[in-house]
Amino acid sequence: MESRGDEAGAIRLHHVGLAVDSIAAHAEHYRRSLGIELAGEIVEDEIQRVRVAFAQVGPETFIELVEPIGADSPIARVLERGGGLYHMCYLVANVEAAMDRVCRSGGRRVSGPSPARAFGGRRIAWVYTANRTLIEFLERDSAESGTP
Repeated sequence: MESRGDEAGAIRLHHVGLAVDSIAAHAEHYRRSLGIELAGEIVEDEIQRVRVAFAQVGPETFIELVEPIGADSPIARVLERGGGLYHMCYLVANVEAAMDRVCRSGGRRVSGPSPARAFGGRRIAWVYTANRTLIEFLERDSAESGTP
């Protein structure tokens, strides 16, 4: 189901991000317990200081397993608090407009927009909503398909 924003345009849930200490171990758990396979290779993103892998759970919806690269990775801090579900990612036509909308409603910018290796260089941006939900915005590709 796709919802409409105003100046941010149409948005759709792209993935939920899970902070994990080991992509391999968690991927095996999802495969064994739910029959969910990784949709591709593990991607290392030096800019975000993480390794990521995606598992497809719907026609255009994914789970992102996110593993830290080093102790200074933002994910390392999330894992210190127990890890698990830590962000929602929405596909948007305009990252800046989506960020501005969240900030006007009491949220705050975290980082970006910046290119992401896991998405072929498409831009991502991070915000906290007013209720402290971490949101990632992924800029829609003009030929958007059901791939991460």
